[in-house]
Amino acid sequence: KEEKQLLKIDKNFKGKERKNKLEDHLKKYFWIMNSYAGPARINIDFLEKRIKNLSRSRKSDSSSLKKKGLIKKLKLSQKTVKLIEIADFTTIFQDERKANILKAIGYFDRIIKEVNRRTRVAKKYLYYFSINDLELIKSLSDFRKAEGMFRERARGVYFFFLIDGLEIMLEKIMARLLN
Repeated sequence: KEEKQLLKIDKNFKGKERKNKLEDHLKKYFWIMNSYAGPARINIDFLEKRIKNLSRSRKSDSSSLKKKGLIKKLKLSQKTVKLIEIADFTTIFQDERKANILKAIGYFDRIIKEVNRRTRVAKKYLYYFSINDLELIKSLSDFRKAEGMFRERARGVYFFFLIDGLEIMLEKIMARLLN
């Protein structure tokens, strides 16, 4: 979807209008290069290079037609066709889920930067904030109070997701349990 929109901008817009469309695209898809390791910064130059690469590698958008033709040619059963449709749906669902996770990573990074700016708690420690900490943090000053806890987690922490919640174990506790 994002690639199609980017190629449409390339095909239909030039000059200042193109730049404006690319800026809009950047706002909408700021997250596209994020990973589970963290957010990535992209800009207009990145989008221009991406357009060139997509234009070179883009094949005709006839995969759906090819698939239908192949299904017909192979004379697949209705059950097999249904399984293919389920696989297609699941793939789309997973793609959307991943996109939402990558967007959340970008938003979380923005929040971390803003909390850092307002509290002066180092960003590298703020990344050790967990969902359970929401009960402790009621104001920005609470972040400063929790900085020691975040620093301790930075030395080593394990997050266990249990059926009834999240368990956080510090490295020294884990070492005692494993010995």
